[in-house]
Amino acid sequence: MGVRLSTVDPETDSQGKAFFRSSEERCFDISRGGTFVMTSDPIEPGLRVLLELDIPGGSTVQTLARVVWKTVEAGGSRPAGIGVEFLGGRTGQFGELEKHLARARRWSAARRLDRQATPLLQEIP
Repeated sequence: MGVRLSTVDPETDSQGKAFFRSSEERCFDISRGGTFVMTSDPIEPGLRVLLELDIPGGSTVQTLARVVWKTVEAGGSRPAGIGVEFLGGRTGQFGELEKHLARARRWSAARRLDRQATPLLQEIP
């Protein structure tokens, strides 16, 4: 899922100058409480960010979030990125996120049933 990320709290560069960041990234493992944002330049834990999530079907959800943890790519299977906790958004916007998550759960459950049923169907003469 696409996400636009902007820092709310300033970061500082190596010379101590404050700056703000804005980028387009991808998010995974989304839930009602937060998400993982894959980024090659992880933000430090504790900083707040504004996220605009692109919900499949054309909706967007804007939310304030806090970076809880970060990973730096170390050549393993885990990509670089940040784990964020949603702090809140505009009234009604999380309803769109809830609808998307419910659809995703139903789709996932249907796929599990299909995989379980396929061998049985193949055994019937």
